[in-house]
Amino acid sequence: MSRNGSGTMVKTGDDAVFDTVISESYYNNQINDIINALTQSVSKDGQTTLTGNLNAGSKKLTAMAVGTALTDSITLGQAQNGAANYIASDTGSANAYAIAPAPAITSYSAGQIFWFIAANNSTGASTINVSGLGTKAIQIAGSAISGASITTGGVTGVIYDGTQFQLLSEDQTVAALTIADESSDTTCFVSFSTAATGIYAPKSGTNLTFNSSTGALSPTSLGATALSGTITGAAQTIEDSVLKDTAETTVAKGNFGATPAWDVSAGNAQWGTVDQAITSSTMTNWPASGATGYLALEVINGAAFSIAWPTSVDWVGGTAPTLTASGTDQLIFRSRDGGTTVLGFVAGLDVK
Repeated sequence: MSRNGSGTMVKTGDDAVFDTVISESYYNNQINDIINALTQSVSKDGQTTLTGNLNAGSKKLTAMAVGTALTDSITLGQAQNGAANYIASDTGSANAYAIAPAPAITSYSAGQIFWFIAANNSTGASTINVSGLGTKAIQIAGSAISGASITTGGVTGVIYDGTQFQLLSEDQTVAALTIADESSDTTCFVSFSTAATGIYAPKSGTNLTFNSSTGALSPTSLGATALSGTITGAAQTIEDSVLKDTAETTVAKGNFGATPAWDVSAGNAQWGTVDQAITSSTMTNWPASGATGYLALEVINGAAFSIAWPTSVDWVGGTAPTLTASGTDQLIFRSRDGGTTVLGFVAGLDVK
C-alpha cells in the first residue's frame, strides 16, 4: 500500500481470503506501507517537518496563532493592523531615532517600510536605527530632511531604498493665525509661509502692502536684487531714488517718410532721416498732465526737405530752427500737460 502521487493510498497485493493463511510477506508489506504513509502525513502536534509544498486546494488555514518570528506566517488581523511595520514609539533622541519592530529584523533590505511615533522633533539632518542594526540617514527625495519634518507625537513613515530611508510623510505644523476683517483696509501687510525649515510658519514684513479695496499689491522697497524682467510703473511715482548706470531705450525710425508719428511711450530717444517732405507729423502718448515728459529727437538731413512740425510744438523764439541739409541735428521736446503744449529746443546743430 502506497500513495499514488496524488495523495491516494493504493493497496498492493491480493485481498485476504477467509479461512486461509495470510502470507507473512504480504502482511509485513501492508504494515510497512501503512507505517510509511503515516510517516509522510502531517502530525497535528507539530512533530512532522514538511518536505514539500502543501497544496491547500483553495481552502484556508483557520484559527491561526499570531506570528512572532520572521519565519512565521502572519494572520489577516496582523496584516490589517500593520503589526509587522508599526512601532508605537521610538527610543532615540532628536535627529537620531531608534525603533524596535517585533519581530526584530536581521538586516536592512530595500523596500522595508516602518511607521513609528516620534518621541522628539527633528531639527535638521536625522538618522534612524532599526533593531540595532546601525544608523541610516533619513532623507526626502535624496536630500537630508530639515527643520521639524518629524514632530513629537506625529506618525512618521519611512521606506528603505537600499542605501538610506526615505521619509514617506512629512509633518507640516501650521502656526495659529488670527484672521481679521481687512475688506476695507487700504494698507494690509502680507504674510508669507516658508518651507525652508520644513514647516509653514507665517512670515510678514512691511515691505509689501496690499490694498484690499483696489486689489493692488505694492512693494514699499526693493532689495538689492537683479531684475529679470520689465517693471511697468503705470504712471506711478518713484521717490527718493538714486539712479546709476542707466540707459534709455532708443527707437530707430529709419526714414521718417511724409507723415512721421513720434510715440513718446516707445522710447524717449528717437532718430531717423528726412527722406522727403514731411507734410504732417504727430507726437503722441506723452505722460499725463502734471508730469513732464521729453523726447530727444536726432534728425538727419533735416533741411533737405520741408518739415511740418506738430501744431502743438512751441519753439524757443517762436520760430522752428533751420536744420542741416546734410548732417545731424539734435532736438529736445518737453511737455508737462499731456502733449497739449510741447516746448521745442535745439540741443545741437550740424553735430560732428
